[in-house]
Amino acid sequence: MEKYIDNEKYNEIFNNLKKHGIDENIMNIASKMDIDLVRLINDKIINCGEKEREKNIDSVSKNILGIYGNYVAYLYYTGLGHNVFLEYPIFDENNKIITKADLAFFDKDNNLNLCEVKTAFEIILNKVNYKKIKEDNDKIDIIKYLNIGKKLLKQVKKLKKKSKNVNVIIFNKCYVDGIIKEILNKNNVNIRLLSLDVFELYDQIKNNILNIYNVYHSQNMSKIN
Repeated sequence: MEKYIDNEKYNEIFNNLKKHGIDENIMNIASKMDIDLVRLINDKIINCGEKEREKNIDSVSKNILGIYGNYVAYLYYTGLGHNVFLEYPIFDENNKIITKADLAFFDKDNNLNLCEVKTAFEIILNKVNYKKIKEDNDKIDIIKYLNIGKKLLKQVKKLKKKSKNVNVIIFNKCYVDGIIKEILNKNNVNIRLLSLDVFELYDQIKNNILNIYNVYHSQNMSKIN
């Protein structure tokens, strides 16, 4: 199916996102993360065949879950009175950007604090520590959660080169294995647990995305009929 999108269609999708619980705050956070939610929905949900439906809805929902995580963490730190920067660039000795911190702020002592936000179900470093939370989890999940763990530690290492004050933000019911906790503690990295239930949030987002899918695909069926 054609994935070209004109201004009229773009605005239509934009308004449908707002109708289904994805407001401008989330879209603004997404844009700072170089994610265009309207185009993502157009490419992966609206122009999605029946065979790809389940996979694409899950993938898009998890993308948006990460955006929500950054937004909630942003609200948490601004609520504490900090001036919070999103997607804070980290430069090397040659003044080249090597990575970006999800969030950054200066504390009362003017120390730079860098934050890595992980809106994940599990963060592990050893497959033995894999926690089977849902019946449909399989080997693909194990590899995915192992990768999340490895990427987290690599990112923390980069952030520590810029600031001694590094925070890892996770959410309620996210499982972090003991190996990762030990490594983070040894490197004086703070783990901040926010109360938002990551599974409930994912289910809400997935339901919203499914509703958007149904809007456009029921329209297509009407045209066919």
